[in-house]
Amino acid sequence: MTRATTLRAVVILGALVFLPTAATAQDAAANTCEAELRTASELFNQGKFDAARQAALPCIDAKSTRVERSRTLALLARFSLVQDDQAAAEATLTRLLGADPEFQPDIFDAPRFVRLVSLVKGRNSTPTVTSVSKAKEPLAQAPATVAVITGTEIERRGYTDLEAVLRDLPGFDFSRRAGASYSNIYQRGYRSIETNRTMLLIDGVEDNDLASSTAWLSRQFPLSNIDRIEVVYGPASTMYGANAFAGVINVVTKQPEQIVAEGKTLGGDARVLTSAHANAYDAVIARQNSAGSLRWSLAVRRYVGDDLPGLDQQTQWDFNPAFYDAIPYTVSGLNPTSATAIATVRAKYTEAQLAPYFTVTTDAAGNWTALKLTPEGAARARALDKSAYDQVVAGQKIAPGSPVDDWMVDFKVSTSNTIFGVQRWTTRESGSVPLVDTFAASGRNGFLWTPEHLSVYMKNFARYLDDKLQMQLSTQYNQHSLDGTDSNNVFLANYQLGSLLVNDLVAGTAPRWTNQYNYRLNNRMRSELNLFYEPSERLNVVGGVEARYSSVGANNVTSATAPADETGTPPTGVLGGNQIGSRDIGAYAQASWRARPSIKLVAGGRVDNNKIRQNGGYGTVFNPRLAAVYIRQKKVFKLMYAEAFQDAPNFQKYQTVPGVRDLSNPGLKPEEVKNFEGSASWEPRPALSFQLAAYRAGYRGIVQEVSGVPCPQIPGCTKTNQFQNVGRLQIQGLQADAKWNPGSYHFQANYTFTSPRDPDRDRRVGDIAAHRVNFLGGTRYFNDRLDTELRVNGVLGRKTGAATTVTNNPFPKIADYFIVSTAFTYRRLVPGVDLQLSIENLLNQDYWDPSLRNPSGFPIAAQMHQPGATAFLRFRVTR
Repeated sequence: MTRATTLRAVVILGALVFLPTAATAQDAAANTCEAELRTASELFNQGKFDAARQAALPCIDAKSTRVERSRTLALLARFSLVQDDQAAAEATLTRLLGADPEFQPDIFDAPRFVRLVSLVKGRNSTPTVTSVSKAKEPLAQAPATVAVITGTEIERRGYTDLEAVLRDLPGFDFSRRAGASYSNIYQRGYRSIETNRTMLLIDGVEDNDLASSTAWLSRQFPLSNIDRIEVVYGPASTMYGANAFAGVINVVTKQPEQIVAEGKTLGGDARVLTSAHANAYDAVIARQNSAGSLRWSLAVRRYVGDDLPGLDQQTQWDFNPAFYDAIPYTVSGLNPTSATAIATVRAKYTEAQLAPYFTVTTDAAGNWTALKLTPEGAARARALDKSAYDQVVAGQKIAPGSPVDDWMVDFKVSTSNTIFGVQRWTTRESGSVPLVDTFAASGRNGFLWTPEHLSVYMKNFARYLDDKLQMQLSTQYNQHSLDGTDSNNVFLANYQLGSLLVNDLVAGTAPRWTNQYNYRLNNRMRSELNLFYEPSERLNVVGGVEARYSSVGANNVTSATAPADETGTPPTGVLGGNQIGSRDIGAYAQASWRARPSIKLVAGGRVDNNKIRQNGGYGTVFNPRLAAVYIRQKKVFKLMYAEAFQDAPNFQKYQTVPGVRDLSNPGLKPEEVKNFEGSASWEPRPALSFQLAAYRAGYRGIVQEVSGVPCPQIPGCTKTNQFQNVGRLQIQGLQADAKWNPGSYHFQANYTFTSPRDPDRDRRVGDIAAHRVNFLGGTRYFNDRLDTELRVNGVLGRKTGAATTVTNNPFPKIADYFIVSTAFTYRRLVPGVDLQLSIENLLNQDYWDPSLRNPSGFPIAAQMHQPGATAFLRFRVTR
């Protein structure tokens, strides 16, 4: 660490020590209230209600623990009910649940009290999140900007996958169906070639790919099993370490007890989805014993279909041989001028044998100096190139098609303090798009990419010191791999691309489709001890230690025949072998202190140390978080500062591409970001709320592929590409959100403004929208049996091309659009069965997403046409 970093760490960690000490000293004189509560309970049981109230009241003002305060308020609410003062009981319970949203009545409580607690919870529940601080806290007061969408909203709006959910949230840009991943998702204006700057969690378990850091947000996740999705905007390395760079998406699944109805031991939710191009099966089943002490659930999903309906109508992917009619065949491979290329031809053919396809230019001494393709030769090359589209590859004639077959299984068993879970998923999707049909085959002909993820985890919970200290110990094993049979690149070798040369044309060699099967195996063991200490209502501290041990493939194992894991060999050039072992240790702490009832101060920091093999790794990194939260009546104001870092994935450090990127760079340093943010929220009424957040983020040390790097250490190499820490970004923006729920109606609107710039080249970051607007609304009819939902998405100001960082895009912008989607749900068609019709892009608007790269180096589409009107029919069965 540098001296500045060390000083910063000392200041933050010193604050973490001082705040608990100061607050604990102030609270040291406080009574535990145990004696007062015992006396109050005895007086209550004797029917001396007024005396019981007077005995308990001092505990409200005393500096008691959260548990003691909850017990006191619950007791006072019971007193009010016994005296038939329901209004006072409701007011007291509202106060109680605001401080302790997880409060549960005792099994010996009167039914009237239990019903009132449930009523107040439903009416005045305070939304909470766990993803920001790894501890439950009120959403409005969390030291970050957070969005939460519930499982009920997901079901009601007719979403078909997680990416569709994110499209209705502020702060995201998209490049849907852009390559091996279904959709590239850019959070807060950070454009990259994969979704690898946002951390994806499933129940707090990291799911980003170990080799590439990619979050594979596709169709594999069971929507029936989602309780809520928490989206944290901005850096989050203080809690999560490396790669929580632009934000965090935490998918919180349902616990078994949420699926089983009250008084039952078995419950389930099954959904069948069908459309013209896809079918999905999505279900969760749960069971608990009669005492509720042992519970389990099993969630499954399979999505099968064909992406990009109408793909064969797009000229880039229609596999129409007429494309070659306009090709002049001026490629250097068919018109050589170099002495080496000409010598290769002359060694095999005479000038007479080359005719009529080539003419030969000679010098005065009779030496061949150039070969030129004749019109007859161009016609021969053209006819041969067209014949490639008549070939059979992977058992089918060359044709358009983007098949998808995604699935997931999620199993968990829980007791009162332990959760054991297994998650297994695979996405088998076309890897060819947006590569064009004159360069690559379609997914129908075997160009597929199939990542597979396995996660086995266990979490243990415990409470100590009268609930003041909570502990969670979690251990998980991750295995991420590429399927060696289905992960296959199918490229075209022909004359137009320069893959086949003069000798091939004279011999009449037909174009060919080449296979490159890929395999990679990555493993990680991770353990974390998390502690949450709350000595009083004014103070809490969360902290922990984390250790990770990984073995990640440096390069893909490749082979011309499947399966690559059996027929392929690791690429050469990685010293010490293809598997890279690493060790990561992290320690973090964050304190939240109520300096006054209206002021909450947050200070946190995390130290991470990384070691790769014996002598590599980025060393030690420190990242702080500071926040001040001011609560006044129904308004909340926040000022926040946070830092984060992004460790370069192994493919950037070690993976090479012969002839393109011949140099690896194991010494890549982490990317860094500093984020300043302010927000204001206002809830004038329970049914009406507003939120506004503004931020400015500075990124440096961004890893970019640099061309023209000298490579004398590699035989035959003069200059090549290499990943280096050379980039910077300055991104600033606004996010606004408003919600209004008058009666049976509900409305929500959000707006995003983003201004991302590359300060070194003084250019705007390409493909990122300047403005995004989303509107969502709905209501219910016929005694709550018919739900109607309407969604409108507007995207404006996506500049691209020469004036931006996407310099090779031929378009100056990606066209603006507004699209409308809707869903109708008829509930209780028969008992336990709901029917839903949802339509995406209802008005069949033409709209486009940008492509995933800076289109250069190989044939790639500059923008991706998105589906027209698509209807989905869903049956839902619940028990």
